[in-house]
Amino acid sequence: MPTNLERASLVSRTVEIESVTLTDLAMSADLGAGFQDELLRLSQRYRARYDGRASGSGRVFVHVDFRFEAHSESADGPEHRVTDIEAGFRVVYRTKAVSEFPPDALRYFAELNGTYNAWPYWRELVQNMTARAGMSNVTVPVFRPTVRPIEVQEDMPIQVGSDASSATRATGTGQP
Repeated sequence: MPTNLERASLVSRTVEIESVTLTDLAMSADLGAGFQDELLRLSQRYRARYDGRASGSGRVFVHVDFRFEAHSESADGPEHRVTDIEAGFRVVYRTKAVSEFPPDALRYFAELNGTYNAWPYWRELVQNMTARAGMSNVTVPVFRPTVRPIEVQEDMPIQVGSDASSATRATGTGQP
């Protein structure tokens, strides 16, 4: 059974990064007096999606949304949100003459590669913004993708260039 990583590789082996752009940013911070004595519970989440492919442009667009939250865990009172950061990044990839990709391969590519490529920018943003808000030493861990078996939704040939003899089946194995 193929994995999400194998399906994503149908796209990743034919593209290169053109740009990573910050598209959205929002932050709030509420660091009251005595903040330094509070324990914090940190959490983050992300979502990536394939934004489409400009017809004839040879580009693949992926949008990745991130959210970071820090909540106080003071013994003296109820938990409250200390800081909240939301950011969106657009990752643009240039394709190398591939006519089309299976929809599920694009979805897994966005989830794995798009997130992986935007992650360093996210890490730097969180570290910078939390330091400016007065929270020192906040470091987002490295991105570790989860590889899992999946059901293949569609088995279709991927045409590379204009030579039909170079078509491969989109099974994720790389075998014609």
